[in-house]
Amino acid sequence: MSVARTRRGFTLVELLVVIGIIAMLISILMPALSAARAQANLLKCASNLRTLGQVMFQYAQDNRGYIPRDYSKNDILAGHILWAEAFAGYLNRGFKPVPHNAPNRDQMLAVVFANIQPYQCPVFPNDQQVVDYIINGWNKHRPNGETSPAFKVTKFKRSAEVIFMTEVNAKHATNNFEYHDLWHPSHLPKSPGSCHMLDDTRHRGNTNVCYLDGHVVARPFKGVTEKDFRADFE
Repeated sequence: MSVARTRRGFTLVELLVVIGIIAMLISILMPALSAARAQANLLKCASNLRTLGQVMFQYAQDNRGYIPRDYSKNDILAGHILWAEAFAGYLNRGFKPVPHNAPNRDQMLAVVFANIQPYQCPVFPNDQQVVDYIINGWNKHRPNGETSPAFKVTKFKRSAEVIFMTEVNAKHATNNFEYHDLWHPSHLPKSPGSCHMLDDTRHRGNTNVCYLDGHVVARPFKGVTEKDFRADFE
C-alpha cells in the first residue's frame, strides 16, 4: 500500500521575501540601466557629429576649402547658405537643391532632412525637429564691414580648439533653420530666451561638440563660452 506524498508550496511569507528581493534588485539595477542608456544616446549623438565633421571636410575639398557658416533666407545668393542643405547631397545622393526663392523652402527642406539620420539626436526633446545640430557662424567681418558667409577651413588657427558644430536648442520654432547658426553671445546657454544652442538636460548637463579638426567630445554646456567659437586666421 503506497503512501501519498504531500507537496509543500511556498508560504505567503516566503513569497513576500522573494518579491522583496526582486524589487530590491530592480531598484539597484535601474539607475545603472538608465545611466547606460543615457551614455549610449550620448555616444550615438557624438557619432552623428563625427559624421558631419567628415562631411565638412568633403564639402571643403569640393569648394576650394570653404565651409558654410550662417544662413539667411534673404541672402542665399550672397552665400549665406544653410549648412544642412549644403551637406545634404553627401548624405542623400538623391537630394535636389530647393530654389532660393521657393515659398516655404524650410518646410520643403525639412521633408528631406527628416530622412537624413545624422541630423537627428536620439534624445532631442522635440520629435518634430529634423535638424538637431548648430554650426559656428560667429561674427567675422570683412574689411568693408560685410559679414563673411563662409570660412576657409585651412585658414583656421587652433582648429582643435574652435567649435565647428554642436547641439541646437529645443525651444525654437520647429524647422526654422535660421536658428541653426550661432553668431552672438546671446546665443550661448547663459542667455536664456535667445539661446541658440543646447541648454537642457538631454545629455545630463553635457553637450556634444565637434571641433574644426573633426574630433568630438562631450562637454558641460554651461562651460561653453564665446572663446570656443571665435577663430583667428593666419
